[in-house]
Order: sequence, then C-alpha cells, then structure tokens
Amino acid sequence: MLEAPLPTPTQIYVDAAGDERTLASFKGKVVILNFWATWCAPCVRGLPSLDRLAAILPTEKFAVLALSSDRGGADKAAPFLEKLGVKTLKADLDLRSKLALSMGLRGLPTTYVLDKDGMVIAKLQGIAEWDSAEYVAWFNALADQ
Repeated sequence: MLEAPLPTPTQIYVDAAGDERTLASFKGKVVILNFWATWCAPCVRGLPSLDRLAAILPTEKFAVLALSSDRGGADKAAPFLEKLGVKTLKADLDLRSKLALSMGLRGLPTTYVLDKDGMVIAKLQGIAEWDSAEYVAWFNALADQ
C-alpha cells in the first residue's frame, strides 16, 4: 500500500485492439495494472497467476491489464501470451514505456492497483500469486468500498 494515494497518470496506452486509451476510462472499477515484457523471466512466471485472477474477477467491477513493454509490440506480445497459455489477459502495449515512466516504474514486473476513484493505492515490484485467496478477498473488498 502506498502511504498516500496518487492520481492516475493521463498517459495513453494502446489496447489489444489497437485503440488508444487512458486509465481514466476505467473509473468506477478497481484496476490491476501489470507492466511486463517477454524477455523478463519473473514476468513470465507471474503472468499465468495474473491471467487466472483476470478470469475470476467480474469485469463489471474490475479491469486487469497487462501492458507489454516489448519493442516488437503486439506482433511479439500477443503470440507470446498465447504460447504461455494466457487466455483472459490481452496484449495491451505501453509504447516507449511512457505510462510506466509516468508512474515511476523502476523494474519489471511491476503491478499497480487503482481504486474505483482512479487513485493509485498500491504497488508491487516482483511477482505474486495474484489468484490466491488473500489477494482475491482484498480485491473484492476494494470493489465493495
């Protein structure tokens, strides 16, 4: 948890459909935002758990985003996720790492949690068992606030 919530950056990212988006479009939902890359071994280990979390959480209350930092863009990230067996997460892109830099990212993987008001309330650098009972309960409690 962050000591004090931070406003969500306004930087644009590109969703899996190729559309430009901002995190503000998810206001009213809890957002789990993960930055990853195909060359990052810890990212590869953590993505399946994040994918299972995305499959568990209802989309009307949550957005689970996995933003690739790969220079090859969707042509590299999408087939990689498919090969890894990821079924729910899409290959969203943080082109030139603009969103990551605006959020103060220092390494991969890093995951941010945004509350329903769009404030950044938590950050974890490294991997986690995102679909564990403890995380699922915490995310559900955030959505119910």
